[in-house]
Amino acid sequence: MSRHLYIAGIDRIADLERGSLRIEQALTFQIDTCSFSIKGEQPAEGEEVIVEDDELGRLFAGIIVKVELGRTFPDKSIKVWNVDCDDYTALLDKRLVVESYENMSASDIFLDIARKYCPDFTVNGVQLGAPVVEATGAEFEYKRPSECFKWLCDYVGWHWQPDYYKDLHFFSAEELANPAPMVLRPGGKFKFGKHSIDTQGLRNRVYVRGGTMLSDPQVIQWKADGVARIWTLPWGPHEVSFKVGEVPMTVGVENLHEEADFDYMMSFTEKYIRCSTQTATPVAGITMALTARQDIPVITMVEDYASQAAIAKVQGGDGIYEHVISDDSLISIQAAEAAGMADLREHGNPRVTGNFETEYVKKRISWGDLRTKTWMEVRDDA
Repeated sequence: MSRHLYIAGIDRIADLERGSLRIEQALTFQIDTCSFSIKGEQPAEGEEVIVEDDELGRLFAGIIVKVELGRTFPDKSIKVWNVDCDDYTALLDKRLVVESYENMSASDIFLDIARKYCPDFTVNGVQLGAPVVEATGAEFEYKRPSECFKWLCDYVGWHWQPDYYKDLHFFSAEELANPAPMVLRPGGKFKFGKHSIDTQGLRNRVYVRGGTMLSDPQVIQWKADGVARIWTLPWGPHEVSFKVGEVPMTVGVENLHEEADFDYMMSFTEKYIRCSTQTATPVAGITMALTARQDIPVITMVEDYASQAAIAKVQGGDGIYEHVISDDSLISIQAAEAAGMADLREHGNPRVTGNFETEYVKKRISWGDLRTKTWMEVRDDA
């Protein structure tokens, strides 16, 4: 027999009700599902299910998530159970991630999370060389591994998925793209349905508004008048150095440092610098120079010129569809641009959907209703 339905390690293909097996294979991180009806002993939720064919290989693997009594034979000797299964994502999310990362490749972050929180999975399908993530902030505090993986994908524009052998995959779809595995030739046994173009969510110019970052060092200079002992600053200073004339001065922070230990004291929130109690008032005419960095907003814009040109050719005009991303966790221009480019890769072109009908027969395959959702939907009733 070429077909197998393993439940908790036992092949129960003989108990499978004919025509009841249904497999839904979704794209990337979306959960694959399997459902069937089986006679005899009741399966238990949480048990592993594997569907295999000796020629086609493994068609599904996952965990039972729901079992219900479907019917009972008239003589009440046999019960038929309706079983629903999800892929291995449920096993992946048994533990919560508590991590933070800075200036690391998304691939390295993915591998680290998998190693620490997904011990039952291998990582042979992880592609190296993903873009760098500036900082994860609080994104990975008590989150499921699958949520963290999805966040990484949104950040760098990659994809992830678990396969049917408990191996995790993290990859760039652009580098792995192949033509669809089907060719429709004139005269073939198929019939086209309708197709539609949906511009909802389309964007090819993205503004990114992040948090704040530190500027390059800025210099502020003024002349002492011989009277003032406190001076207002135009912005809250970071990483301060201060000179009176050519003499470097020490600067402490109000309510943090002891005033007696510093020549001058400053306040970031109230934006001033002042003489400490023991410091003499600067003489009139002397130059006072403060060098510091200030908080500046992270704002950038990215565009997909190819998308704009293609849409303009069809619709006229400039072809531009704008969108804005607001995310305070983006604290550098590089991080903001990476987030914008990931959004462009996902939404830079309109979504085109269509369908067709066909019939085909595969020798020795009789799975009842077997559906496979990738870029199309195929029904096999051979």
